[in-house]
Amino acid sequence: MKRVSTMATAMTVLLLVAGCGRDPASEAPVELRPGRYAISYEGTVAGFKIPGQKDGPGSQERSACVTSSMAKKWPKALMSGSVGSNDHCSFKDVARSGNALSGALVCDTDEDRMPGGKIKLGYTGAMTDTSTQLDAKMSFELPDPEDLDPRMAREVDNLRGMTPMLSAVSVVIKADRTGPCSENG
Repeated sequence: MKRVSTMATAMTVLLLVAGCGRDPASEAPVELRPGRYAISYEGTVAGFKIPGQKDGPGSQERSACVTSSMAKKWPKALMSGSVGSNDHCSFKDVARSGNALSGALVCDTDEDRMPGGKIKLGYTGAMTDTSTQLDAKMSFELPDPEDLDPRMAREVDNLRGMTPMLSAVSVVIKADRTGPCSENG
């Protein structure tokens, strides 16, 4: 009996040390502390890491100075700034439960090349007072090729063939506080 008790105690300690059971949704909401945040990106396709690129997200280390007024808008700012959203993008279904985050950034496709389509980056994530992590997954709403001129219809058909691969792209965006902002921002 003593052996079972010792094993149960050891298992309990291991679970506690491993941090199992953190549920950001059940935590009391925190606000991000103002300061400088290092931003990193990691992309994967079907579980395989995407190698670094010369340009675009993940090509260089980025950082941002988050002020107290920006902190409430930070998860949205981090997401839109990371993917280069524009006037044709909007946030949908944004929710926060405790410190768990979710939503989607939805962008209309180029009207000249593919009118009526949408690209959606759905995300989930969590935050603490010094970090944010967003896990994003891409999906597409393609227009009906029958509603398009022949050139655009071919582009939609080509993209439709690539959609399964592009939908397998995942991006993890992390922001970690590194200290106070400098006087220059």
